[in-house]
Amino acid sequence: MTAIDRKQPELRKHVLPSGTYLYATFDGKQRRYGRGDDPRSFARYPEDLQAWEANGGSLPTGSTPESLDIDDLCDHYLAFKEKQKGEAWMQSSGNRIRYAADALKAMFGTKPAMTFGPLDLHALRLSMIEGKKLCRDEINARICKIKGLFKWASTMQLVPSSVRNALAEVEAIRDEDFGVRINAPRTDVSEEVFEATLPYVAPNLDTVLRLLWLTGARPSEILRLRPMDLDRSEDDLWAVVLKDHKTAKRTREPRILLFGPEAQELLRPFLLLPEDELLFKPEERFREQCRRKRKARTSTIYASQEHYRARMRAQAIEEGLQEPRTHAEVYDHRDLRRAVESAVKAANAARARVRKEKELLPLPT
Repeated sequence: MTAIDRKQPELRKHVLPSGTYLYATFDGKQRRYGRGDDPRSFARYPEDLQAWEANGGSLPTGSTPESLDIDDLCDHYLAFKEKQKGEAWMQSSGNRIRYAADALKAMFGTKPAMTFGPLDLHALRLSMIEGKKLCRDEINARICKIKGLFKWASTMQLVPSSVRNALAEVEAIRDEDFGVRINAPRTDVSEEVFEATLPYVAPNLDTVLRLLWLTGARPSEILRLRPMDLDRSEDDLWAVVLKDHKTAKRTREPRILLFGPEAQELLRPFLLLPEDELLFKPEERFREQCRRKRKARTSTIYASQEHYRARMRAQAIEEGLQEPRTHAEVYDHRDLRRAVESAVKAANAARARVRKEKELLPLPT
Protein backbone atom coordinates (compact mmCIF):
# COMPACT_ATOMS: atom_id res chain seq x y z
CA MET A 1 0.00 0.00 0.00
CA THR A 2 1.55 3.27 -1.10
CA ALA A 3 1.72 6.27 1.20
CA ILE A 4 -0.46 9.25 0.45
CA ASP A 5 1.47 12.19 -0.96
CA ARG A 6 1.05 15.31 1.11
CA LYS A 7 1.38 18.64 -0.66
CA GLN A 8 3.96 20.95 0.86
CA PRO A 9 2.25 23.89 2.61
CA GLU A 10 2.95 27.22 0.92
CA LEU A 11 3.40 30.60 2.54
CA ARG A 12 0.48 32.83 1.53
CA LYS A 13 -0.67 36.41 2.10
CA HIS A 14 -3.92 37.55 3.66
CA VAL A 15 -4.77 41.21 3.03
CA LEU A 16 -6.79 42.92 5.77
CA PRO A 17 -7.63 46.60 6.36
CA SER A 18 -4.98 46.69 9.10
CA GLY A 19 -2.25 45.28 6.84
CA THR A 20 -0.97 42.17 5.05
CA TYR A 21 -0.46 39.00 7.08
CA LEU A 22 1.30 35.73 6.27
CA TYR A 23 -0.07 32.25 6.87
CA ALA A 24 0.34 28.62 5.79
CA THR A 25 -2.00 25.64 6.13
CA PHE A 26 -0.55 22.65 8.00
CA ASP A 27 -2.72 19.56 8.56
CA GLY A 28 -5.85 21.45 7.53
CA LYS A 29 -5.30 24.25 10.05
CA GLN A 30 -4.02 27.73 9.31
CA ARG A 31 -0.90 28.88 11.10
CA ARG A 32 -0.43 32.62 11.13
CA TYR A 33 3.03 34.18 11.09
CA GLY A 34 2.36 37.90 11.52
CA ARG A 35 2.62 40.98 9.37
CA GLY A 36 4.17 40.82 5.93
CA ASP A 37 6.48 43.76 6.68
CA ASP A 38 7.96 42.07 9.77
CA PRO A 39 11.14 40.01 9.06
CA ARG A 40 10.33 37.75 12.01
CA SER A 41 7.22 36.55 10.19
CA PHE A 42 9.28 35.02 7.39
CA ALA A 43 11.65 33.36 9.88
CA ARG A 44 8.99 31.23 11.57
CA TYR A 45 7.68 29.53 8.42
CA PRO A 46 10.91 27.61 7.54
CA GLU A 47 11.05 26.28 11.11
CA ASP A 48 7.53 24.87 10.86
CA LEU A 49 8.19 23.48 7.38
CA GLN A 50 11.31 21.70 8.59
CA ALA A 51 9.43 20.19 11.53
CA TRP A 52 6.58 19.18 9.20
CA GLU A 53 8.95 17.35 6.84
CA ALA A 54 10.88 15.70 9.69
CA ASN A 55 7.63 14.38 11.19
CA GLY A 56 6.51 12.68 7.98
CA GLY A 57 4.20 15.34 6.59
CA SER A 58 2.48 16.55 9.79
CA LEU A 59 3.39 18.95 12.53
CA PRO A 60 4.38 17.36 15.84
CA THR A 61 1.78 17.95 18.54
CA GLY A 62 2.99 19.14 21.91
CA SER A 63 1.00 19.79 25.06
CA THR A 64 3.66 21.37 27.28
CA PRO A 65 3.53 25.09 28.01
CA GLU A 66 6.85 25.54 26.21
CA SER A 67 5.31 24.26 22.95
CA LEU A 68 2.05 26.23 23.27
CA ASP A 69 1.70 28.97 20.66
CA ILE A 70 -0.72 31.88 20.46
CA ASP A 71 -3.06 29.99 18.12
CA ASP A 72 -3.53 27.12 20.56
CA LEU A 73 -3.75 29.44 23.56
CA CYS A 74 -6.59 31.43 21.97
CA ASP A 75 -8.43 28.22 21.06
CA HIS A 76 -8.14 26.95 24.65
CA TYR A 77 -9.39 30.27 26.03
CA LEU A 78 -12.38 30.49 23.68
CA ALA A 79 -13.32 26.91 24.53
CA PHE A 80 -13.09 27.74 28.25
CA LYS A 81 -15.29 30.86 27.89
CA GLU A 82 -17.90 28.90 25.95
CA LYS A 83 -17.94 26.21 28.63
CA GLN A 84 -18.09 28.85 31.38
CA LYS A 85 -20.71 31.18 29.86
CA GLY A 86 -22.51 28.93 27.39
CA GLU A 87 -22.83 28.97 23.62
CA ALA A 88 -25.68 31.50 23.64
CA TRP A 89 -23.58 34.01 25.60
CA MET A 90 -20.64 33.59 23.23
CA GLN A 91 -22.90 34.27 20.26
CA SER A 92 -24.43 37.41 21.77
CA SER A 93 -21.86 38.89 24.16
CA GLY A 94 -18.61 37.12 23.35
CA ASN A 95 -17.93 38.83 20.04
CA ARG A 96 -15.38 41.25 21.47
CA ILE A 97 -13.37 38.36 22.91
CA ARG A 98 -13.48 36.57 19.55
CA TYR A 99 -12.47 39.69 17.60
CA ALA A 100 -9.56 40.34 19.96
CA ALA A 101 -8.42 36.71 19.71
CA ASP A 102 -8.64 36.77 15.90
CA ALA A 103 -6.46 39.89 15.73
CA LEU A 104 -3.95 38.32 18.10
CA LYS A 105 -3.84 35.07 16.08
CA ALA A 106 -3.52 36.92 12.76
CA MET A 107 -0.42 38.77 13.90
CA PHE A 108 1.26 36.35 16.32
CA GLY A 109 -0.34 32.96 15.60
CA THR A 110 2.85 30.85 15.69
CA LYS A 111 4.67 32.85 18.34
CA PRO A 112 5.23 30.89 21.57
CA ALA A 113 2.80 32.16 24.18
CA MET A 114 5.51 32.29 26.83
CA THR A 115 7.50 34.86 24.83
CA PHE A 116 4.62 37.28 24.22
CA GLY A 117 5.45 40.61 25.82
CA PRO A 118 4.53 44.30 26.05
CA LEU A 119 6.28 45.19 22.79
CA ASP A 120 4.14 42.63 20.97
CA LEU A 121 1.01 44.05 22.57
CA HIS A 122 2.07 47.55 21.50
CA ALA A 123 2.56 46.29 17.93
CA LEU A 124 -0.87 44.65 17.93
CA ARG A 125 -2.51 47.82 19.20
CA LEU A 126 -0.69 49.86 16.56
CA SER A 127 -2.09 47.60 13.83
CA MET A 128 -5.60 48.26 15.18
CA ILE A 129 -4.92 52.00 15.13
CA GLU A 130 -3.57 51.93 11.58
CA GLY A 131 -6.68 50.11 10.40
CA LYS A 132 -8.63 53.34 11.17
CA LYS A 133 -11.88 51.43 11.66
CA LEU A 134 -11.91 51.16 15.45
CA CYS A 135 -12.45 53.98 17.91
CA ARG A 136 -10.40 54.49 21.05
CA ASP A 137 -12.85 52.78 23.40
CA GLU A 138 -13.10 49.67 21.20
CA ILE A 139 -9.31 49.37 20.87
CA ASN A 140 -8.87 49.71 24.63
CA ALA A 141 -11.59 47.12 25.22
CA ARG A 142 -10.00 44.56 22.88
CA ILE A 143 -6.55 45.07 24.41
CA CYS A 144 -8.15 44.58 27.82
CA LYS A 145 -9.63 41.26 26.60
CA ILE A 146 -6.19 40.12 25.50
CA LYS A 147 -4.78 40.98 28.93
CA GLY A 148 -7.60 38.92 30.42
CA LEU A 149 -6.67 36.04 28.15
CA PHE A 150 -3.10 35.97 29.48
CA LYS A 151 -4.35 36.42 33.04
CA TRP A 152 -6.44 33.27 32.60
CA ALA A 153 -3.46 31.48 31.00
CA SER A 154 -1.35 32.41 34.02
CA THR A 155 -3.88 30.93 36.44
CA MET A 156 -3.95 27.75 34.35
CA GLN A 157 -0.11 27.59 34.46
CA LEU A 158 0.11 27.86 30.68
CA VAL A 159 2.32 30.97 30.82
CA PRO A 160 4.45 32.39 33.65
CA SER A 161 2.86 35.04 35.84
CA SER A 162 5.61 37.41 34.72
CA VAL A 163 4.00 37.53 31.24
CA ARG A 164 0.67 38.57 32.72
CA ASN A 165 2.29 41.17 34.99
CA ALA A 166 4.29 42.68 32.14
CA LEU A 167 1.22 43.01 29.89
CA ALA A 168 -0.75 44.62 32.73
CA GLU A 169 1.73 47.52 32.72
CA VAL A 170 0.65 48.59 29.20
CA GLU A 171 -1.52 51.66 29.70
CA ALA A 172 -4.75 52.32 27.84
CA ILE A 173 -4.97 54.92 25.07
CA ARG A 174 -6.04 58.30 26.37
CA ASP A 175 -7.65 61.32 24.70
CA GLU A 176 -5.87 62.47 21.52
CA ASP A 177 -3.21 59.71 21.73
CA PHE A 178 -2.03 58.51 18.31
CA GLY A 179 -4.82 60.50 16.67
CA VAL A 180 -7.33 57.72 17.40
CA ARG A 181 -10.96 58.56 16.67
CA ILE A 182 -13.23 59.19 19.64
CA ASN A 183 -16.87 58.47 18.97
CA ALA A 184 -19.41 61.16 19.75
CA PRO A 185 -21.76 60.38 22.67
CA ARG A 186 -25.02 58.68 21.79
CA THR A 187 -28.09 60.86 21.62
CA ASP A 188 -31.80 60.10 21.61
CA VAL A 189 -33.53 59.57 18.27
CA SER A 190 -36.37 62.00 17.64
CA GLU A 191 -39.84 60.60 17.07
CA GLU A 192 -39.96 62.28 13.65
CA VAL A 193 -36.83 60.42 12.48
CA PHE A 194 -38.10 57.16 13.97
CA GLU A 195 -41.44 57.37 12.17
CA ALA A 196 -39.77 58.33 8.87
CA THR A 197 -37.41 55.31 9.02
CA LEU A 198 -39.87 52.66 10.25
CA PRO A 199 -41.59 52.02 6.83
CA TYR A 200 -38.25 50.83 5.41
CA VAL A 201 -37.58 48.23 8.14
CA ALA A 202 -37.92 44.53 7.25
CA PRO A 203 -41.26 42.83 8.04
CA ASN A 204 -41.90 41.85 11.68
CA LEU A 205 -38.78 43.71 12.79
CA ASP A 206 -40.70 46.95 12.37
CA THR A 207 -43.09 45.64 15.05
CA VAL A 208 -40.12 44.82 17.26
CA LEU A 209 -38.78 48.36 16.93
CA ARG A 210 -42.21 49.81 17.69
CA LEU A 211 -42.42 47.69 20.86
CA LEU A 212 -38.93 48.76 21.90
CA TRP A 213 -39.98 52.39 21.41
CA LEU A 214 -43.13 51.96 23.52
CA THR A 215 -41.75 49.81 26.35
CA GLY A 216 -38.07 50.76 26.71
CA ALA A 217 -37.14 47.06 26.77
CA ARG A 218 -33.87 45.58 25.60
CA PRO A 219 -33.81 43.97 22.11
CA SER A 220 -33.17 40.47 23.49
CA GLU A 221 -36.16 40.79 25.83
CA ILE A 222 -38.59 41.51 23.00
CA LEU A 223 -37.01 39.13 20.46
CA ARG A 224 -37.36 36.16 22.85
CA LEU A 225 -40.96 36.80 23.89
CA ARG A 226 -43.47 33.92 23.78
CA PRO A 227 -47.25 34.05 24.31
CA MET A 228 -46.86 32.15 27.56
CA ASP A 229 -44.60 34.92 28.96
CA LEU A 230 -47.37 37.54 28.83
CA ASP A 231 -49.56 38.04 31.89
CA ARG A 232 -52.89 39.19 30.39
CA SER A 233 -54.97 39.07 33.56
CA GLU A 234 -55.60 42.83 33.34
CA ASP A 235 -57.09 44.21 30.14
CA ASP A 236 -55.53 47.66 30.27
CA LEU A 237 -51.97 46.57 31.14
CA TRP A 238 -50.12 43.39 30.23
CA ALA A 239 -46.92 42.42 32.02
CA VAL A 240 -43.89 40.19 31.49
CA VAL A 241 -41.79 39.19 34.51
CA LEU A 242 -38.18 38.35 33.57
CA LYS A 243 -36.20 36.54 36.26
CA ASP A 244 -33.22 35.96 33.97
CA HIS A 245 -32.06 39.28 32.51
CA LYS A 246 -28.91 41.31 31.93
CA THR A 247 -28.63 42.89 35.39
CA ALA A 248 -30.13 40.02 37.39
CA LYS A 249 -26.84 39.28 39.16
CA ARG A 250 -26.53 42.87 40.38
CA THR A 251 -30.11 43.73 41.27
CA ARG A 252 -31.24 40.28 42.47
CA GLU A 253 -34.74 41.31 41.42
CA PRO A 254 -36.90 40.34 38.43
CA ARG A 255 -37.38 42.83 35.60
CA ILE A 256 -40.97 43.76 34.69
CA LEU A 257 -42.01 44.88 31.20
CA LEU A 258 -45.36 46.62 30.85
CA PHE A 259 -47.42 46.73 27.64
CA GLY A 260 -50.13 49.37 27.31
CA PRO A 261 -53.05 49.45 24.85
CA GLU A 262 -50.95 50.52 21.84
CA ALA A 263 -48.35 47.78 22.45
CA GLN A 264 -51.15 45.24 22.98
CA GLU A 265 -52.59 45.98 19.54
CA LEU A 266 -49.19 45.27 18.01
CA LEU A 267 -48.93 41.95 19.85
CA ARG A 268 -52.44 40.59 19.22
CA PRO A 269 -51.76 39.14 15.70
CA PHE A 270 -48.82 37.16 17.10
CA LEU A 271 -50.74 35.67 20.04
CA LEU A 272 -52.39 33.11 17.72
CA LEU A 273 -49.11 31.15 17.77
CA PRO A 274 -48.59 28.19 20.13
CA GLU A 275 -47.87 29.24 23.69
CA ASP A 276 -44.24 28.07 23.68
CA GLU A 277 -43.22 29.51 20.28
CA LEU A 278 -41.35 32.75 19.76
CA LEU A 279 -43.47 35.68 18.61
CA PHE A 280 -40.83 36.92 16.16
CA LYS A 281 -39.08 34.32 14.03
CA PRO A 282 -36.72 34.82 11.05
CA GLU A 283 -38.67 32.25 9.02
CA GLU A 284 -41.89 34.24 9.35
CA ARG A 285 -40.09 37.41 8.26
CA PHE A 286 -38.96 35.65 5.08
CA ARG A 287 -42.52 34.55 4.35
CA GLU A 288 -43.82 38.08 4.92
CA GLN A 289 -41.18 39.45 2.55
CA CYS A 290 -42.32 36.98 -0.11
CA ARG A 291 -45.95 38.04 0.40
CA ARG A 292 -45.03 41.71 0.03
CA LYS A 293 -42.99 41.08 -3.12
CA ARG A 294 -45.80 39.05 -4.62
CA LYS A 295 -48.30 41.79 -3.84
CA ALA A 296 -46.05 44.42 -5.42
CA ARG A 297 -45.56 42.48 -8.66
CA THR A 298 -46.60 44.27 -11.85
CA SER A 299 -46.21 41.25 -14.18
CA THR A 300 -48.53 38.24 -14.22
CA ILE A 301 -47.44 34.98 -12.57
CA TYR A 302 -49.32 31.74 -13.14
CA ALA A 303 -49.84 28.78 -10.80
CA SER A 304 -48.23 26.44 -13.32
CA GLN A 305 -45.03 28.49 -13.27
CA GLU A 306 -44.93 28.50 -9.48
CA HIS A 307 -45.54 24.73 -9.36
CA TYR A 308 -42.77 24.12 -11.92
CA ARG A 309 -40.25 26.22 -9.95
CA ALA A 310 -41.11 24.48 -6.69
CA ARG A 311 -40.77 21.05 -8.30
CA MET A 312 -37.39 21.90 -9.86
CA ARG A 313 -36.14 23.31 -6.55
CA ALA A 314 -37.21 20.18 -4.67
CA GLN A 315 -35.51 17.99 -7.28
CA ALA A 316 -32.27 19.96 -7.03
CA ILE A 317 -32.28 19.61 -3.24
CA GLU A 318 -32.92 15.86 -3.49
CA GLU A 319 -30.03 15.42 -5.95
CA GLY A 320 -27.69 17.46 -3.78
CA LEU A 321 -27.31 20.24 -6.35
CA GLN A 322 -28.86 22.86 -4.08
CA GLU A 323 -28.82 23.38 -0.33
CA PRO A 324 -32.23 23.56 1.34
CA ARG A 325 -33.12 27.03 2.55
CA THR A 326 -32.67 27.32 6.29
CA HIS A 327 -33.37 30.11 8.76
CA ALA A 328 -32.04 30.93 12.19
CA GLU A 329 -34.24 29.86 15.07
CA VAL A 330 -34.13 33.22 16.83
CA TYR A 331 -33.18 36.82 16.10
CA ASP A 332 -30.33 38.52 17.90
CA HIS A 333 -29.26 42.15 18.31
CA ARG A 334 -27.05 41.96 15.21
CA ASP A 335 -30.02 41.12 12.98
CA LEU A 336 -31.86 44.11 14.39
CA ARG A 337 -28.85 46.39 13.90
CA ARG A 338 -28.46 45.33 10.26
CA ALA A 339 -32.17 45.89 9.64
CA VAL A 340 -31.98 49.40 11.10
CA GLU A 341 -28.84 50.27 9.13
CA SER A 342 -30.47 49.10 5.90
CA ALA A 343 -33.64 51.06 6.69
CA VAL A 344 -31.67 54.24 7.43
CA LYS A 345 -29.86 53.99 4.09
CA ALA A 346 -33.13 53.41 2.23
CA ALA A 347 -34.85 56.31 4.02
CA ASN A 348 -31.94 58.67 3.29
CA ALA A 349 -31.92 57.63 -0.36
CA ALA A 350 -35.68 58.26 -0.65
CA ARG A 351 -35.32 61.65 0.99
CA ALA A 352 -32.48 62.56 -1.40
CA ARG A 353 -34.67 61.61 -4.38
CA VAL A 354 -37.51 63.80 -3.15
CA ARG A 355 -35.12 66.70 -2.61
CA LYS A 356 -33.70 66.31 -6.12
CA GLU A 357 -37.19 66.19 -7.68
CA LYS A 358 -38.11 69.41 -5.90
CA GLU A 359 -35.00 71.11 -7.24
CA LEU A 360 -35.90 70.09 -10.81
CA LEU A 361 -39.43 71.48 -10.59
CA PRO A 362 -39.94 74.67 -12.68
CA LEU A 363 -40.14 77.89 -10.72
CA PRO A 364 -43.62 79.45 -10.51
CA THR A 365 -44.12 82.37 -12.89
